[in-house]
Amino acid sequence: MPPGSGSRHGTSSLSHPYEAPPQLLFRQHARTLWYDRPKYVFMEFCVEDSTDVHVLLEDHRIVFSCKNAEGVELYNEIEFYAKVNSKDSQDKRSGRSITCFVRKWKEKVAWPRLTKEDIKPVWLSVDFDNWRDWEGDEEVELAQVEHYAELLKKVSTKRPPPAMDDLDDDSDSGDATSN
Repeated sequence: MPPGSGSRHGTSSLSHPYEAPPQLLFRQHARTLWYDRPKYVFMEFCVEDSTDVHVLLEDHRIVFSCKNAEGVELYNEIEFYAKVNSKDSQDKRSGRSITCFVRKWKEKVAWPRLTKEDIKPVWLSVDFDNWRDWEGDEEVELAQVEHYAELLKKVSTKRPPPAMDDLDDDSDSGDATSN
């Protein structure tokens, strides 16, 4: 019997060389959604029925950990694209997720991504339901208000009612009786 292949009874005292330690087998990343606003970056860690929730927010990173309903430990560490104000940020827990409102150090500066490195982890996605290109919002809003005002002006302008003298009163009844 080769060394390390176990005893005659099929059990081995040595671990398989490619086997991960048990604590790493059950540790996964939480699915994370994010979106950008002028003053804040919002992150949502999507974990239903979470327990042992820990959020460590520093000026350059966030560390999130918890356990899901099955007891699996979830762990995310994100180095931010830019500096944040960790003292003026907060998180909120619901039954379905943990949302973090992270105050940007420099307001009104768009973040092209959440992470410092130009890589996208598979567990991190843009929250397109909440995403909005807010750069230049003032001009867009002004254009929308002007367009709306023009529409109101057109609608409120009193015009004479359309002439209906070209309609024949008997056209519908004549078609129905001619066979």
